[in-house]
Amino acid sequence: MAYSTGSRSEEILRIFAVIMFGGLLMVVQRWWFSAGVIDLNVSDDELWVMEHFTPVAIIVFIDSVFWAGMWYLTALGSNNNYVPEKHYKQILIRWGGFFLATLAITVGVALYFYRDASSTALPLFVGFFIINTMLIYWVSTAISTPGLLAYVVPGSVLLRKLFRIDN
Repeated sequence: MAYSTGSRSEEILRIFAVIMFGGLLMVVQRWWFSAGVIDLNVSDDELWVMEHFTPVAIIVFIDSVFWAGMWYLTALGSNNNYVPEKHYKQILIRWGGFFLATLAITVGVALYFYRDASSTALPLFVGFFIINTMLIYWVSTAISTPGLLAYVVPGSVLLRKLFRIDN
């Protein structure tokens, strides 16, 4: 398996593209709820979305971008000293810790903001935000991790093949 030969600018462009797609997905989800495409069982969908969905979407977005950036910087810093046979498990645990932190913050913030949500809306909101977190953090790190660590992220081989990276 060849290691990543992409330039830093290509890696950053891929991160940016995934982040922008994740942000766009959140805008579409907001519209689904505010337009009544997905019923919230509240008197004013638009007001409820503005007061509840939007703040959580912003927090989840910033949180996911933060941890993806932390991983990228960690990977850049670890690249020079990385020996797969010695460091793979340690680096994978670090990536997983960042991922769990992102998910914990996402679920915690969603449950806090949606404690008064209708029982039909809560699973959808939390589910959407978990998907958004996975997209922004996991996909961006899987296709943009630099150098020797390019294949540490679970699923990176498949995603890099799918997006024709490192061919």
